[in-house]
Amino acid sequence: MRIRVTGILASEEIFRIVNHAMVVLEDKLTPLFANRSYGGNIDQLTVFVIAVDSDISENERRSKACNRVGSFKDMMTGEKVRDISIALPFNPDVIETMTGEQFYAAICAALISRSNDLGVKRLPKDFDRQKFMLDLHIATEAVAGSYSPPDD
Repeated sequence: MRIRVTGILASEEIFRIVNHAMVVLEDKLTPLFANRSYGGNIDQLTVFVIAVDSDISENERRSKACNRVGSFKDMMTGEKVRDISIALPFNPDVIETMTGEQFYAAICAALISRSNDLGVKRLPKDFDRQKFMLDLHIATEAVAGSYSPPDD
């Protein structure tokens, strides 16, 4: 299973704070899931960081569209990719007060919390939800303390 961490963000400033943390998390989780399959023809987990408004209900509203099972065409290979997407809403005003390392800890904590309830309806019947959620929880806990700052 592939892992992708991306964001829908309020500003360039928020992007500067969260981008490296998202890349580090993706890079750390990817090898832990590289040879795993959970059924249901699911190829990828996509994690969306949603930080567009200081009103958390607005971030949660935008998150609903991301919490889903879907598919897309890979731009590089042209292959159809079936994914589970989950959104993690954050207040951009709070993110602006954080360092990259603090945000990395926050995104890991949010992902660990979501591993207990994905919030995704209609997973494929043959998808092993329990095994996936357990592996996501264990893997995220394992990498939570392993932030590495950017090479500036």
